[in-house]
Amino acid sequence: MFHTITGLRAFAALWVVLLHTCYGAYNGYLPGFNGKIRWGGIENFVQNGTLAVDIFLWLAVLLLRMRTDKK
Repeated sequence: MFHTITGLRAFAALWVVLLHTCYGAYNGYLPGFNGKIRWGGIENFVQNGTLAVDIFLWLAVLLLRMRTDKK
């Protein structure tokens, strides 16, 4: 169970990295990627990267809660 949740957290973290790479700051942190994702639903998915922060934090709390409840 811990490995599954940790994998979901890793996915959420990569999602945030992709958001910042393509759309962060003024031109994206890697300007070559700025606005280059034009793959339909994937562009909308990446732009909703703020949701990934919430997912990451909720999963972190869940993992901590599961660890402390086992003792």
